[in-house]
Amino acid sequence: MNTPNLLDQALAALNSGQTPTAIEYAEAAYRQHPADVAVLNILGACYMRGRRYDAAIERFLSATRIEPQNAALHLNLGAAYQKNGEIELATQNFATAHALEPANPLTRAQYAESLFTLGRYTEALAHFSALASDHPQRLDAWRGLGHVYFQQGDFSQAATCYQRALQIAPQDGVAQLNLAFSVIGACITQTSALT
Repeated sequence: MNTPNLLDQALAALNSGQTPTAIEYAEAAYRQHPADVAVLNILGACYMRGRRYDAAIERFLSATRIEPQNAALHLNLGAAYQKNGEIELATQNFATAHALEPANPLTRAQYAESLFTLGRYTEALAHFSALASDHPQRLDAWRGLGHVYFQQGDFSQAATCYQRALQIAPQDGVAQLNLAFSVIGACITQTSALT
């Protein structure tokens, strides 16, 4: 079976939830073409789905060495590092992906979320704000803004952002719960200021 067919089979298996089968096809393609970026990327994705994060990182790293200007590869590598608990390395790759494609909302969202996870709230706020401004219908932008404001103790601003998120996705449980906490935080802050 030739490589394109193996990759098609791998993707079909991956999309139908047959991860072990997807890995088998992708590994067969890799044995034929170990330096093919598409093969490395799909094999990395298969390993990710199979929660084999170290193996995914290895394949995505190989792919980025071949195509260092490919933002999608850095995004995938960042996601693999993130799943593996290596947040600093994830952030570096999300930063690279964002620098390569600054207009791509996905790269900015991943980068902002990673910055937030590291506690770099000022930087995260700047990126979530830009994301919300450029793409006002993105749920992750408003939730991210809410999270940052909440962490900074600005509960009124957090509540406003979570309300905006709920306008986009009224059933979003994260925004609903965090809106409630933000309102409580704002009430406590106002009560404390009065005493």
